[in-house]
Amino acid sequence: MSETSEAAAQRRDVDRLVMFSDAVYAIAITLLVLSLSVPNGPAKHLGKVLRDLRPQLLSYALSFVVIGRYWVAHHQMFRSLRRVDNTLLWINLALLGFVALLPFPTQVLGDYGGTTLGTIVYAAALCAVGSLSVLTGWYIHHAGLTEPEAASQVRSQYVRGALVVAIFALSIPIAFASPAAAKFSWLLILPAGIVARRHFKPATV
Repeated sequence: MSETSEAAAQRRDVDRLVMFSDAVYAIAITLLVLSLSVPNGPAKHLGKVLRDLRPQLLSYALSFVVIGRYWVAHHQMFRSLRRVDNTLLWINLALLGFVALLPFPTQVLGDYGGTTLGTIVYAAALCAVGSLSVLTGWYIHHAGLTEPEAASQVRSQYVRGALVVAIFALSIPIAFASPAAAKFSWLLILPAGIVARRHFKPATV
């Protein structure tokens, strides 16, 4: 196979991987809405019904933001990908498997977010997604699958992703004492992201 043909084949492999990944993220985000359901009841009780839906709405919003954040990281890590190998394919497939699963822990959190187990199930699911996202970025960087000038961008993404994993992981022991405090600790993702962007900026070329 000529060098030109080999480069074209590698480009097709990358394009197929990116399109498949984007489709899974899009479907997972779309399926989040299935965690929302309006109970039947008289119209005069609509206000109460909507108030009762607040836990489901909050879990939906949280999962939407988190999945969106991981999709952005995935996009930025893969935009400079020049080739793929079998290891990356399997790591990415494992990541997408947990991404596709996220609507389930989202519904668990919406229905049982006041319990220790419900909070832990959600936090553990996000830890799994985050850990595999970090592993994906780490492998892309260390296997030299990306453009050399974009390596620092990939590194920046997986370092920032590791901070999100740490926050969800630390919330698990907190949930044994207080599920509410554990969920409150997830708000640390916002300032952690700001600090990470300042301290782990990708190098400019």
